Amino acid sequence: MLSTMALAISLHTIDWQGRGVAMNSRVDIAEWVIARWKARGIRIDQDPGFMNLVALWTGGTIDSDEMRRRYAALQRERRHRSDVER
Repeated sequence: MLSTMALAISLHTIDWQGRGVAMNSRVDIAEWVIARWKARGIRIDQDPGFMNLVALWTGGTIDSDEMRRRYAALQRERRHRSDVER
């Protein structure tokens, strides 16, 4: 599972301009972040909870800070469920 800190770093890269990457829309940015994590062997695009948040963010319903908060809450919930199931 992608750590909250790693996701926060990725999502905050969303808000910068430049660095040789042309990003014209939130969809472009989301695809770029997902591709970077995939290249590192982490398939965040296969996480339905994360992809639901991406859809909300790309649609303009939530901002990147809210996306990070919701993902952190989702991870806490998953850890709690995992602990209870043991």
